[in-house]
Amino acid sequence: MKPVVAFGLLGLLMLGGCVTPEAQRNPNAAGQELKQALAQLQAQADKVVPLQASTVCRLGYPDKNGELKESTAFRATLYMDPPHNIYMQSFVGLGSSGKVEMGSNAEMFWMGIKLDVDEFWWGRWEKAHNYDDMQISPKAVLEALGVLELGDSAFWSMEHQGDRIVLTQRGGQQRVVRQLFVDPVSYLPERIQYYDHLGQQVTLVVELARYTSLANGFKVPQDMAVSTFEGDECVSYIRLNVKQVSKKTFSESTRQATFSFKESKLAGYGKVTEVTK
Repeated sequence: MKPVVAFGLLGLLMLGGCVTPEAQRNPNAAGQELKQALAQLQAQADKVVPLQASTVCRLGYPDKNGELKESTAFRATLYMDPPHNIYMQSFVGLGSSGKVEMGSNAEMFWMGIKLDVDEFWWGRWEKAHNYDDMQISPKAVLEALGVLELGDSAFWSMEHQGDRIVLTQRGGQQRVVRQLFVDPVSYLPERIQYYDHLGQQVTLVVELARYTSLANGFKVPQDMAVSTFEGDECVSYIRLNVKQVSKKTFSESTRQATFSFKESKLAGYGKVTEVTK
């Protein structure tokens, strides 16, 4: 993957468009410093709480001609009940003719867009791992909100890159799975990059900024941007600006009503795609 220059989230929010992947670099062994960074990230993840957030969003998506187009700004309420449950829905455009929906629970995930593109993606966690076919991955949004699964430190390496710590997770055959770009003082993620099944090409970039404290020391980013890539080209993105966020308690009936996947969700979409890889 050839090196590119990163816009940063501030530039993204001002100018619009996709977050740009940063170049992959060779990490150095970090020993205790690596373990400390992972421990700090895990401590933050352990503090995650159920929440409700009022957001203003913009969606970048391919139109009927395959050109990347940005939606008008729309308001959406986002619900999260960790570690698996997330849901957001909003009607977009004049007369609420457009629709954006995203959700997941312990078994399934889904994403629907009804604008110029008219498609619904869904899948089961046990079958899908890369989510390359989806416009936006609910898994990435969960991790953006703090639900990080870090696993064994033996699969991570660390380096310093400018004023940030870069943590690289590797899988089988030493392929790169994802990278976390972390503030060295707060140990809060500023960027997450996900790689393809070969560990060579960035497929998804998350940028996070302006964290605010919510409860029990848990911090939530007020600015989030999730961009999907094919090669070096951004093919879709969503930008969320959190206007108000609060801790939320879900009753079992509310949890079932909010985060359940129903076959009726598939109705009305021009194309339905099951994500299986």
